[in-house]
Amino acid sequence: MKDKLNLVLVGADKFNKGFGSRAHIPAIKALEKYYNFYGICTTKESSSKKLKEIHKTEKSYGNIDELVEDKNVDIITIAVRVRHHYDILWKSIKKRKIIYCEWPLCLNSGEASTIMSLAKQSKLKYHVVGTQGRFAPS
Repeated sequence: MKDKLNLVLVGADKFNKGFGSRAHIPAIKALEKYYNFYGICTTKESSSKKLKEIHKTEKSYGNIDELVEDKNVDIITIAVRVRHHYDILWKSIKKRKIIYCEWPLCLNSGEASTIMSLAKQSKLKYHVVGTQGRFAPS
């Protein structure tokens, strides 16, 4: 078994204004003794490549399909608009990736129920929904 799990962030922007850039990237870098910040996935290959250079990751992905096919990816962190969660979650679970997804999980209870059923069927042990500070000191 490898020393560190390879983690990819879905949702960062080259201007460092989005939640993925402002919150997730610093947290991932602070935990690099546990995880390898392996890559960044955005909707545009050009921005993904630029972010790869800025954050010194090994990989960049211009779409979710390319990302989930990479057998070296262990953990996918989802920090995009909620309307995109369902598709990313579905594809990630189907490929048995460990997932950390920002809250809310999906747009509605129907989508969430489908995702939860799929996660149970996958028999993966770890899927986490982030709550943006729920456990932070007050």
